[in-house]
Amino acid sequence: VSRTYVRQITWLLHTWSRFGLEAAEAEFNAKPEQRHRASDAPRSLSAVLRGQLAFLQSVRGADDPVYARLAGRYNALIPDDEPKLRTEPKRPRTATRDVFISYATEDRASADAVRAALTGYGLRCWMAPEDVGDRPWGEAIIDGLEHSRMVVLLLSASANRSEWVPREIERAASKGLPRVVVRIEEGRQFAPGLAQSGIPRSASPRIRPGKNPDALAKFA
Repeated sequence: VSRTYVRQITWLLHTWSRFGLEAAEAEFNAKPEQRHRASDAPRSLSAVLRGQLAFLQSVRGADDPVYARLAGRYNALIPDDEPKLRTEPKRPRTATRDVFISYATEDRASADAVRAALTGYGLRCWMAPEDVGDRPWGEAIIDGLEHSRMVVLLLSASANRSEWVPREIERAASKGLPRVVVRIEEGRQFAPGLAQSGIPRSASPRIRPGKNPDALAKFA
């Protein structure tokens, strides 16, 4: 979730709070991007905000402080008879794994090699799909991040295109987890979506798991 997305939610809530729902809704629907929609029917500002906040919660979690603050403002503005958005108090983290390995499915062989190297040094790793079990995928990913001490990202073209990798990194950033990047392709740069997800801009030199075990061992 980009900063622009969060700023838009903040602006809409501020406008609603300051000028009232009717005026805020009229201003929202007058924006150029709304006038070019296929339907001419005005959009409900409350429904738009609920949808945006629901998406923010699905990515960052109900206990994320940014989501909790914005959801609290929304809950205070809607009528008492409307359902409130769910928030959760910040819970203390209990790490049961040392490393969460974030990778694209196409890079599975490299991820296996990195996991083997880290495990060989006594580090406990969380990696999908082995650690997902029979739980819903998104729920398992969030739980894995909640109980890990840090995240290792395998950076590649596939990771840049991945749907899940940016979500995992953003979730890790929102939790304040240290994030280490391993390049597995020469000169690979961050795609815009991944770069905005909370990735450190520096990364290790290229490591080719399975081909240069000395570099992998040094990394571990």
